[in-house]
Amino acid sequence: MQKTIFAFFLSLILPSFSPASEAVQTPQHKEGVFWKFTATQKNWDVQSSCDTAGSYEIVYKGSQFTVFDITDGKKQEISKDCGGAEIVRMVNFQDERKYVLFPLKPDGKWRAAYKFRPVGSKRDSERHVEYKVVALEKLEVPAGSFDAYKILGEAQAQRSQLTVTIHYAPEVASIVSYRYESSSGPVREIKLIGFGQGH
Repeated sequence: MQKTIFAFFLSLILPSFSPASEAVQTPQHKEGVFWKFTATQKNWDVQSSCDTAGSYEIVYKGSQFTVFDITDGKKQEISKDCGGAEIVRMVNFQDERKYVLFPLKPDGKWRAAYKFRPVGSKRDSERHVEYKVVALEKLEVPAGSFDAYKILGEAQAQRSQLTVTIHYAPEVASIVSYRYESSSGPVREIKLIGFGQGH
């Protein structure tokens, strides 16, 4: 009985996740904040698309994001082109792909249109994606448990249907889980494995 009463009063004084009452605004990142991600790929043709598999760290410093590849415990800065671009989109939402659009609402819907050039191609292709928030849920990832907006993106490619599933957690101002899946087979997953302040 005492535990129940204590839990009730604790719920009154602690902030709760109630996004239905207020839209989430564009995050204002603090100097030195960092995030760590791991990326995996299955059935991915690295000859025609960027290879993103690996471990990464993103650091926000001097009002910009820097991406590092982490291999065998060694950290090396990489460009924000190709694979590095996909990683930085987990925290930098000023991008035409619009993985997250602010203010973010529980019933949010938006569209994105962007051009991309497949590796080895001489021509740009254009893709149109329809996004919508489909749930507000708690998600467990390697970095911890987070209250997150679940966002579903769908697009029609030339020969396949593309689906993107995104979980954005306001607590860490980051996408904590990202899954790209094509009906033709390729799958890419990116998950948050750590975060902090102090770089």
